[in-house]
Amino acid sequence: MKNKLKDFFFEEEITSNYYSILPKCEILINKQKRKLYGKKKNKVYLNDGDYIQIHLFNPLTNNIGVQLELNGILEENILILKPGQSLLLDRFIDTKKKIKYNTYYINGNNKDAKKAIEKNGKLVIYFWNEKIIYNTISNNYWLSGGTNIDWNINYNNYNSTINIPTTDTTLFNTNGMNISNTSYFNSPKLEETGRIEKGEKSNQKFSSTDIELDSIFHTVKYKLLPYSKLKKKQKNLPIDNNLTIKTTNTNQRIYCSNPLCGYRVRNKNWIFCPICGNELE
Repeated sequence: MKNKLKDFFFEEEITSNYYSILPKCEILINKQKRKLYGKKKNKVYLNDGDYIQIHLFNPLTNNIGVQLELNGILEENILILKPGQSLLLDRFIDTKKKIKYNTYYINGNNKDAKKAIEKNGKLVIYFWNEKIIYNTISNNYWLSGGTNIDWNINYNNYNSTINIPTTDTTLFNTNGMNISNTSYFNSPKLEETGRIEKGEKSNQKFSSTDIELDSIFHTVKYKLLPYSKLKKKQKNLPIDNNLTIKTTNTNQRIYCSNPLCGYRVRNKNWIFCPICGNELE
């Protein structure tokens, strides 16, 4: 009988108490951390064509495994992070492709279309603990073996260039149907949605290891959404047509030039806006 993913989870009370500290996980664009929105602080707003990096850190004294679920699809391979190890993951674990966010439009009035996109932009990171075999006689323990993916990263020639292909969507008139007179196509409510897709080839390389994993002890869930879905009240920040300096009593403030953003630039070393990804001058 094939095991289900839920079979590898600890019970709820053990999940919260097993480790006093938990692994870290952050979403970055252009190597800059993205702000989290929503009551659960799990919503990330992105632009079409954004390349995503996942910053992972293992603060524990044992190896841990990292497994990705993207758009509701679980990857087979598991990445191993050693104690104290930090990694900026820019690719799928199963394939040598960078993680890219692409958007497109649907008819928001169509219930079937709305249901079809429920898992769009769903990103879940599962953290596995390492399997430990106990010696009940001497109270000593040792680590067992298995087959997972260890990490060996080649950071040379890191390519941060973003190529955004254009998409041409065409409606076909079949069997003599007059689309203009069909109520289905009348005044559709266009709604932007986005999926996690495979981008250009990644230079990160992994190698195999014999470390065996036991169960999932922690999960982090994100919902990646198009920037257009950011609530209007959150967009109403001070904005200018160009990146300008705004003076208060004693402070000089700089804001993002994106007319839909206007986020305050809090670090002069920022190259891109951490909210919308707009290049700062």
